[in-house]
Amino acid sequence: MRCLEQALHGDGCGFDLLRRVRRKAHHDAVLLDGCDAEPADRHERHALLRGGAAQRVGVDFPGPCQGLALYAVDPGGKISEKIPLDSIVGSVIFPNCEKREPGVSQHNFGNRIILGEPSRRLTNRVEKLVSLFSQAGLDAHLSQDIHSDIWNKAVGNMVMNPVSALTGATCDRILGDPDLRNFCLCVMRQAVDIGKKIGCDNLFSADEQMQLTRKMGKFKTSMLQDMEAGRRLEIDSLIGVVSEIGRAIHADTDRIDSLLGLVRVFGLARGLYASHA
Repeated sequence: MRCLEQALHGDGCGFDLLRRVRRKAHHDAVLLDGCDAEPADRHERHALLRGGAAQRVGVDFPGPCQGLALYAVDPGGKISEKIPLDSIVGSVIFPNCEKREPGVSQHNFGNRIILGEPSRRLTNRVEKLVSLFSQAGLDAHLSQDIHSDIWNKAVGNMVMNPVSALTGATCDRILGDPDLRNFCLCVMRQAVDIGKKIGCDNLFSADEQMQLTRKMGKFKTSMLQDMEAGRRLEIDSLIGVVSEIGRAIHADTDRIDSLLGLVRVFGLARGLYASHA
């Protein structure tokens, strides 16, 4: 499957699960991982960043964010310099996992993954990826609107993750407090509004997002797990990017920015966040 010289980019527990999927499927996809990567994968990561190539397909991003370089996720421009935008396949993973130690994660529940082209086209490479993950045992789905799928996942993550880190509480306790639940709803509504303004047409409402989170019951977000383990908090990639996009299109971000400021200072005070400023 040489034509699938794709890279799976991610960090954290869910990504550990994808690593095991790669091995189960006996496929040599390159992994771009975080600091907990295994030595062999670190070698692959460096090799790819020095000039690895991927199958290319034209991508166009019409709309208010076309050409926008996001400081929150690529402050030095190194990622966009090394990895062409048109070599990327979008994905959303839903398994809930818990990291026990570097390279060791416990899979709690969930088995779904969505894959799609940023161009919203159906292509041979994405169809093969969906087939690959399905063969490995995942509930893989092909999407023609991966932008909306990603934003739907982002809305829940960018609220529940920082709130759980700040409070030290699991999501059921957070949503069990009426005042805190109302605050979370207000932040989600701003995030949903931003998503609609940048062309994500198939979004859940904030209330629907809240209902989906409630159904997951008692669970720890990845940021709460990182906070408890003393690991770096993924503040910029989870909430900073939503704030940056909102401000770029002149949308209301006051509630989002309040939550961003709270968790940023929290992380800085505990040595769990390094500001790019």
